[in-house]
Amino acid sequence: MFNPLGREFLVFLSCLAASGLFWLLMALNETHEREYGIPVELHGVPDNVVLTAELPDTAYVTLRDKGFALLAYSYGDRLKPVRMAFQAVADKKAGRGGLSQQELNKAVARMLFGTTSLVAARPKQLAFQFNYGQSQKYRIKLAGKATAEQGRYIARTTFYPEAATVYASPELLDSIKWVETEPVSFTGLADTLTAAVRLKKIRGAKVLPEEVTMTLFTDVLTEETMEVEITAEGMPSGAVLRTFPSKAKVRFAVAASEYRAVTADKFKVVADYKSIASGKADKCKLTLVGWPQELRRASLETEFVDYLVERK
Repeated sequence: MFNPLGREFLVFLSCLAASGLFWLLMALNETHEREYGIPVELHGVPDNVVLTAELPDTAYVTLRDKGFALLAYSYGDRLKPVRMAFQAVADKKAGRGGLSQQELNKAVARMLFGTTSLVAARPKQLAFQFNYGQSQKYRIKLAGKATAEQGRYIARTTFYPEAATVYASPELLDSIKWVETEPVSFTGLADTLTAAVRLKKIRGAKVLPEEVTMTLFTDVLTEETMEVEITAEGMPSGAVLRTFPSKAKVRFAVAASEYRAVTADKFKVVADYKSIASGKADKCKLTLVGWPQELRRASLETEFVDYLVERK
C-alpha cells in the first residue's frame, strides 16, 4: 500500500512523536517553579460601609513542585479564590482589615498538594480601609498642560460635576485642599474642547466620581493700547509734579469679549518723587502698579518721561 519512501516518512514521524513524548514526560517529572494568580474576594460588606482603600483583586503565589503537579494547578480547579468575610477580618475601630502575610500563606497552603512548596506570595498583605460614610466635597483642579494656539488663550475651565466627593478618615479629609485630575496635555487648541478625564486617586481615600467631563473654553486674544493719567506719589508739601506728557501709554493683551470692560480708570501709573528727589535725574521713572484683572499681560510703552517740579 505504501511505497518505501512513504514508509520511511511514517517511521520518522513515529520516532519524532515518541521522542517528543519522552522529552515531555521527562520535563514534567522535573521540579519547576511557577507563579499563579489567585482571585481575592471580600464578602458581607455592610451597606453603611464605604471601602476607602480596596483590596487587590488578585494575589500572586510562586509554587515549586514537579511539572505534573504544576500542570494540575494550571488547568484544574485546585487554586480557588481567597474569600474573606468582612465581619471576621475588619477592625471596626481602626477602620481597616485584611489578611497578614502569614494568614495568606496559610490560606494558600490549604489548597496545595502535600508535595508542593509555597516559595513566595505577594502582596505582603491583603489589606483594605473603610469608614462609615464620612466624606467631604472638594473643588477639582486641572493637572497637566492646556494651551491655545497663537492669538488665543484658555479663558475658562469647567468640570461636570463641579466637585468631587472624597470618603476618608477625618484626619485625611482635613489635609486635602482639592482633587486633581490625572495629568493631561492639550496644546494648540483652536476652539472649545470637551473631554472625559480621570481624577487622581488619593491613597487611603475613595474619590467619586472616578471620571469627570472637562471643558476648556478658548477666546481670541487682542493687543491694545490705552492712555492713562500719570499719578504723582511721595510729593513733599507745596510741590507739584508735572510730567510731559501727562499721560502714559499702556500696552496690554485682553480677550476680545472682555475688551469693552477695560477702561483707563482701572489702570494706575505712578511717578514716584523719590526717583527724582536728588534733582540729578533727567527723566522721571514711571511704574505700572495697577491694571484690570481681565488682562493677560500689561506694560508701559515707555518708562521714563520729562518732568517739572513746581513749588507753591
